[in-house]
Amino acid sequence: MAIYDLAFPIVINAERLVITDTTGDRGGLSAAGISFVNFPKDPIFEKIKELGLKPGQWHDSLTPMAYAFYLKNFWNRIHGNDIAVQEVANTMFSEALVNGVKPAIKDMLLGSGATDMEIAEADGEMTAAKVEIINNPRV
Repeated sequence: MAIYDLAFPIVINAERLVITDTTGDRGGLSAAGISFVNFPKDPIFEKIKELGLKPGQWHDSLTPMAYAFYLKNFWNRIHGNDIAVQEVANTMFSEALVNGVKPAIKDMLLGSGATDMEIAEADGEMTAAKVEIINNPRV
């Protein structure tokens, strides 16, 4: 089964452990890719404020918070630990970060040979039946 600790570095390599606030970026202020616009109540932003950190900075106390954020909001929602192949879980995890959990589930089902009905029923929630299809592709 896939392991989150092997997937998390992929995210951090892409997102970088840094606070950013790039002009023109719809996400606005972000920390390790966690957008304040989309997740304003995430505790990482309170910690940034408490520490007085600015864009371009990072503090090691934020890393476990980023780890917990991605685990809760993406890995657990795709049932990453239930996916049999690490590379499949990594791909699904990465897509969930970029496109959202629901499209990631639908795309993985499509690539696994799910029926049109099974794909249509992919409501954004991962289930044991969907994991079974992904772990035992029909194509």
